Amino acid sequence: MKKKLKFAIAVLMTLSMLGTMTACGDSDKGSSSDKGNNKQLAESRSSAKSVCNAANTVLSCADEEERMSDILESDKTVIVCSDTEKNVNAEGIDDKFYSDMHDFYTNIDAIEWFAVIENGKCESTYIKADDNKFIGHFDAPSLSDGQFISPDELNEVDDSPYEFDDMSFDEVYEQVVSENT
Repeated sequence: MKKKLKFAIAVLMTLSMLGTMTACGDSDKGSSSDKGNNKQLAESRSSAKSVCNAANTVLSCADEEERMSDILESDKTVIVCSDTEKNVNAEGIDDKFYSDMHDFYTNIDAIEWFAVIENGKCESTYIKADDNKFIGHFDAPSLSDGQFISPDELNEVDDSPYEFDDMSFDEVYEQVVSENT
C-alpha cells in the first residue's frame, strides 16, 4: 500500500511542479467576457488540482504515520468534505487530516470542497470559491506502477466544456455521492 501511495504522490507532485492549468481556449478569440470566464474556469480547475494534490500528500503522510488505516484500506468510496457533516464513509478521517490539508493548501478555508477517495488515493476533487462562478473539478491521473506521463501530456490545456452548467455546488455534491456510493 505504501509503495503505491508514495508513487502516486510523487507523480502528482511532479504534475503540480511542472505547471498549472492555463485558460481554456485561444486567448486571441472571444469577447472580454469569454476571456474572463475562461480565466475563472481555469482558476477553478487549477484550485481543484491543488486540493487533489494536497489530499494525496496528506493521505501519504497518514499512511507513513500509520494513521487512518480505515480510510486508506477501505474498499468503499470515501467522500471527505470541507463541511464535515457531509462526509461519506469517512469515519476514520481524523482532525489531523484537516489541519494537514490547511498546511498543504493554505487557502483551503476560503473554498468549499470535497474529495473522492478510493483505495487510499484521492481520485477527484471539486471546489467552489465565493469569488468564482465556476465549480472546479479535477480527476487525478490513473497510473499503475511503472507508468509515466510525458511532459507534453502534463502541459495539455483542459479545454473540455464546462460540465456543471446550471448546477449548484450542493447539486454537484449530491450527483457525485449518488454515482460513487
